[in-house]
Amino acid sequence: MEKIDYINEKGVNPFIEAGNDFTEELGRYMDSSCSQNTNAKEEKQMAYNATNAKEQPTLPQDTIFTGVILSIDDGTVSKFVKDTSKWQGDVNQKAIELQIEVVHNDIKYPMNQLFTYNEENGKTVFSQKSNLGKYKAKYSKLPEVGDQVKLMTNNEGFLKLKLE
Repeated sequence: MEKIDYINEKGVNPFIEAGNDFTEELGRYMDSSCSQNTNAKEEKQMAYNATNAKEQPTLPQDTIFTGVILSIDDGTVSKFVKDTSKWQGDVNQKAIELQIEVVHNDIKYPMNQLFTYNEENGKTVFSQKSNLGKYKAKYSKLPEVGDQVKLMTNNEGFLKLKLE
């Protein structure tokens, strides 16, 4: 095997300086870098565990719950909607997404709600008939982190923010 003509930032060929065959040095490098990459992938995959899983019970249908807004993310519709082909408006429309959580029987149920708006001269502009306008009419203010909101489950147990 030939030695590689590689010079590092110190001006030294680490493969030749170490007196190692290139394939041995490359093998050690690949082992260390691959194990680092594998560990990173394993950390991400650890969230899903088919052998140690439990099914979360659904919420009772047609029930009103109190939830809390945990965070508000600002962006455009395309940032929040995965399949924009089904969106019936401008996907570049400004929007906020509320992350809301309901706790029932010590189980947390997360839910997201999207509101669109316009911006004029640095001000948030919306109509009374928009979901943001309905939120303001019901809660007498625009959404903020920490707000308590009412949510209702449908006949399948899925949460929907009450705006009326």
